[in-house]
Amino acid sequence: MQILEILTFIFYFAAFTFALMKIPFFHIDGAKRSLIPILWAYKLVAGVAFYLIFSFYQPYSTGCDSLIYFEDGKKLSTIAKESPVEYVQLLTGCYSGTSTIEKQTANLEYWNRSFPSVVPNDNRIVIRINSLFSFISLGFYPIHLLLMAFLSFVGLFLIYKAITKLLTGVKQTLLFVIFIIPSTVFWSAGDLKEPVLVLFLGCFFYGLVCFSKEKQWKYLLLLIISSYLLLYTKPYILALIIPCSISFFIAERSKIKREYLIYFAVFAIFGLFVAVVSTYFPDYSAAKILAQKQLDFISMVNTSNSGSKFEIPILDNSLFSLIKNSPTALLNSFLRPWIWESKVWPQTLAAIENIIIICATFVLMLKFRISKVEHRNVALFALFFSILLFILVGLITPNMGALVRYKSIGLPFFFIMLVSGYSIYNINYKSKKINALISRIKKHINQVIWQDENNDLI
Repeated sequence: MQILEILTFIFYFAAFTFALMKIPFFHIDGAKRSLIPILWAYKLVAGVAFYLIFSFYQPYSTGCDSLIYFEDGKKLSTIAKESPVEYVQLLTGCYSGTSTIEKQTANLEYWNRSFPSVVPNDNRIVIRINSLFSFISLGFYPIHLLLMAFLSFVGLFLIYKAITKLLTGVKQTLLFVIFIIPSTVFWSAGDLKEPVLVLFLGCFFYGLVCFSKEKQWKYLLLLIISSYLLLYTKPYILALIIPCSISFFIAERSKIKREYLIYFAVFAIFGLFVAVVSTYFPDYSAAKILAQKQLDFISMVNTSNSGSKFEIPILDNSLFSLIKNSPTALLNSFLRPWIWESKVWPQTLAAIENIIIICATFVLMLKFRISKVEHRNVALFALFFSILLFILVGLITPNMGALVRYKSIGLPFFFIMLVSGYSIYNINYKSKKINALISRIKKHINQVIWQDENNDLI
């Protein structure tokens, strides 16, 4: 790294740390001022790890999506000097396919798809963001990673702030399930779609919770803008979150005690809508779109000779195929990678994390009590969204690395559902030694992050 690159990195890191400490929105009631810098530093460590692995570790240092997005963004930014008008058109997407525009983007590797699809090209928004970053990053790749890490940190914080408006008794546990999950923190610290997706998801969820509680138009505007941005970042995620959000809003406003009936009714209507669209507008069939996405993914994995490939059920263009293969997809997404399937050490770490996640899920499910759920509506939202996301990822992803990366977005919501009904700190074991160890850990955590060491919000 060059001296100028290091100094620029330090400057931006210090500026972001100062902003996080001074802006009131990023304050957590009852927490010490050191909490946010600690969480931000943890995010930075993940970003540094991402940089080292994908820059110098041989199996990942070639053909990395992150580097391609970075290079395409730099190439796009050069158009601003030659033709500012065309650059603004490319940045906003407000242009027709003229020969001049097509020539300008011909050297961008990820700008155009290799296959036709009615779904918007979700690569372009990441390239556009990298293009904007190029004007302030001096063309240094680590600065782009730092900026992406900051965006995703803001997104995670928005999710945390939204959840704590509904779940007030598990604030400490929520810090862990939102900010500490390694795969979520790691993949949302790279120059990829994940940081952008986390930011837009955070904006969407924060707007949804606030609008359902206060019904102010500024929150509705935030919902609309974030929905539009999600459409061009991950349209599949938007398709999953819309029925969950409608169910959440209706249940929150109606105050019906059996909220699950609303979710079942809304999803039944959406299922009927999908079936009608698939019958009369086959080009927009969800089954056809996902089958094409899966086929493209399999072709890409076969072309790259990826060592982490595994077999998944092949989809056809029928809705029955989606339903039939969903249980297998859910199991693959949640249980894999197994430790014996890992061939390089990053995959081994992912497998170890997966074992920990499975064990934590098992323990929490054993202690889960529906009667203890503080807010059933948010628990149902988190459950439906995370499970649907796991199924989607399992249906289209035949690669271990991509599987871990894509499902990382759903893990915080899955654990939000679990801790809504139980707190991991309240587990009582028969062994006095284990209980004493848990008590000491809890005490140390309180001393580090809470102003009142005896503060027990869980």
